[in-house]
Amino acid sequence: MLETDEKLKIHDTLSSGDFIRSGNWAYFPQSPNTFDGRIGELFKMINPNISQERMWNLLEKVGLKNYFDSKDGLETYVKNSESTFSGGEHRRLCLALFLGYDAEVMLFDEPTASLDKKSADLIINIIADLRKHNKTCLISTHDVDLKNIGDEVIDVTKR
Repeated sequence: MLETDEKLKIHDTLSSGDFIRSGNWAYFPQSPNTFDGRIGELFKMINPNISQERMWNLLEKVGLKNYFDSKDGLETYVKNSESTFSGGEHRRLCLALFLGYDAEVMLFDEPTASLDKKSADLIINIIADLRKHNKTCLISTHDVDLKNIGDEVIDVTKR
């Protein structure tokens, strides 16, 4: 996670998998990282003002509420690896944390890359829902299904 003073230079980022937030916008990388820690603490790192209710709502939105309910709730320890979760579950966990930013503009880099259809469809629906809440979503993708949810598509392969 990288917080900036709104004068972000892309080459100043921490690593290719880090979330980035600057002012009212945030970036969700293609292969997102999390930190090791309790899930509730990770949400607080993203947004110190986030409520427990919002944390649970986000976990439910990404389909992981039951997992954390069956463990130690928001005290459940997670690692920055996919050893505890499948690739799709890990991406959904990272998405829940990312949504905790509640940024006005969200840039997603290949959010459905390498995911099974179920996980990809869930993420597509979440991004589509963000638009209903007046969030601006910019998406870099090769996924035709994601292209179909946008108001505008810029195809950089056509010249």
